[in-house]
Order: sequence, then structure tokens, then C-alpha cells
Amino acid sequence: MYEIIFLDEAGQESRDTATSKENFDWKMSALRIAGTTIVRSGKVNDTDRISPDDIGNDIHDFLHGGDK
Repeated sequence: MYEIIFLDEAGQESRDTATSKENFDWKMSALRIAGTTIVRSGKVNDTDRISPDDIGNDIHDFLHGGDK
């Protein structure tokens, strides 16, 4: 997976992802043509991401009072 972190119109960091190198290159070209400030881009390590199971567990804990 590839990720692009850029500044949006309000100057806040936004991110976009691409699953293929071709899609990543196309998105990078479009952002450059638009004059967007790119903060960071490239291939990402999926192990650094929160898994959907972790998010679901956090939501479950929140709804049911967390750790007691």
C-alpha cells in the first residue's frame, strides 16, 4: 500500500492511499499539477496501522464501560 500525506486547502494534513504503484503515481501527478504541498509520500508498512479488530475492541470497551 502507498500513502500520500498532503496539506489541504485549510493547511491541515490530509492523507490518501493507493493500492498499486500505478495508482499512486497517477495521484501524485494530479496533486503536483494542482500545486498541492506534499508532506510525505511512499510505500507504507501495514504493521504500523491499527487493525480493524483493534478499533472494534476499543469501541466495544467504550460502549461497555472499558476495563474494570
